[in-house]
Amino acid sequence: NQNLTQDFAKAIYNDTPTLKTAEITGRKGDMQINPDGTKTMEVGGKKMIYQWNDDLNIVTQQTEESKRAGEILGNLKLGCVSSKDSSDTDIDTNIIDIDSIPDTLTTEQVDISDAVGSGAFKTAYNLKGQPDLLVVLLKPRYRATEIKKEIGYLKQLEALGIKTPRRYKKITFIDTSMPKPNVKRHGLVVQKIKGAWDIKLRQKGIVPLVGVLDNSNNQTLEDLKRLQKIFSKNSNLCVWDLQGLVAEDGQLYIMDPQYVDMQTNSKHNSAQLDALQGFEKNILEHHKRFTDKTLNHIVYIDKELWDSPDDALKQKILSDAE
Repeated sequence: NQNLTQDFAKAIYNDTPTLKTAEITGRKGDMQINPDGTKTMEVGGKKMIYQWNDDLNIVTQQTEESKRAGEILGNLKLGCVSSKDSSDTDIDTNIIDIDSIPDTLTTEQVDISDAVGSGAFKTAYNLKGQPDLLVVLLKPRYRATEIKKEIGYLKQLEALGIKTPRRYKKITFIDTSMPKPNVKRHGLVVQKIKGAWDIKLRQKGIVPLVGVLDNSNNQTLEDLKRLQKIFSKNSNLCVWDLQGLVAEDGQLYIMDPQYVDMQTNSKHNSAQLDALQGFEKNILEHHKRFTDKTLNHIVYIDKELWDSPDDALKQKILSDAE
């Protein structure tokens, strides 16, 4: 009887603190016994780790690689270096109570019906009831070393004073919408960049989307100038697959670096500087065209006439000005 089995498991695991973190190792796939007594997994076989989840009262499972990824995220120092003028301070940490977010999330808290964005080994989803946050979940087929490397690259960028989205908390996720909700996935709760549009900055000549240009303003230009100064000061710096997010308030964030090279050929550094300068030129040209179309004309009006109590006269002055 499944219910009896679950009740027994609850009694054993939930009431025994030392068993709450206990793990059982198994293997998915056939095992071959070699002549010398050693064992070999069949191609495609996986080492599985099973653990009782006392929040959901179910047994969860994950691969050995998934567990390693979780340990990497667990050891990650969360938060990021606050660059000058960063919008980290725009988020009211008194309103966002990170400690109130459970360590284990399910489809009750995470909206997996519509992904906000997706990368090589992770997907971002909205966190229900938390408009300033996203949950970034690792995809099933990834290598823990890739996560560790990207975290290292982000830290390198932050150390240089480059703005990146803030990272808050490591979580695990169980998809309870599945018939057997027992596959454990690891992820992070991160800052949601409001109204953001992404921009590729790998090379000069990439035309930004209209949404990027519409979001861009003086803040974007300031952030671009800061980036240009950082690349100019570090003449051997090159960020592979350099890409950013332009928020609705105009702030520019760098995200998802594939590699940060601090000893590159200066030609690569110059190419990225050209891309940043090209983006700056795109913004200025876009807003110049907009300004030309909606140019406001200044009309000088006699102050004594304007200050008179005659509303009809004011309306006539405005009508004549138009």
